[in-house]
Amino acid sequence: MTHPPPGASKADWRTWAHVVRSEVDWGRVGRTVAEVLKDPAVLAERATVLSYLPMGDEVDLTELHRIRPDIDWLVTRTPIRGGLTVHPLDSVMETHRYGFSQPVDGSRPVDIQAIDIALVPGLVFDTEKNRLGHGGGYYDRLLATLRPDALRIGIAASIVVVDHEIPTDAHDLRVHRIVTEDGFI
Repeated sequence: MTHPPPGASKADWRTWAHVVRSEVDWGRVGRTVAEVLKDPAVLAERATVLSYLPMGDEVDLTELHRIRPDIDWLVTRTPIRGGLTVHPLDSVMETHRYGFSQPVDGSRPVDIQAIDIALVPGLVFDTEKNRLGHGGGYYDRLLATLRPDALRIGIAASIVVVDHEIPTDAHDLRVHRIVTEDGFI
């Protein structure tokens, strides 16, 4: 399916992304991305890394979490009201109403300033490192509160990384790097 033309709306890009993402072998992409990211030169030993637990059509990083037990893995919780909170990956989990796992209410939160690296999902990325998420700005608000030296790495299947700029708003934050099954961009 041809991607939307330059100047297309975020809604057009989200519609396109949902169609093309339905054809991705997310398990294969997740295993390949884990191979790229497992290198200690990429994710330093004992680093504090914000990861995520996938919603249906996102790269599953479970294998990476398993093969790098030396990392202090964190994940987000989406509360009913307010912004994302950050918790240890080994927290007790529950299923969110949208079907993804998250730490239960009352889990011990972690100071966002402890994060060295954030692995960020997205529906679409462009080669300028712009990211389009599901909407709502949850990740953009969270990423804006990270330390200035924290590295933001977008995680995606190569099919949703496009050559021309996707639409952005003033609050949208770019990632520093993107990792796909083809390696770093």
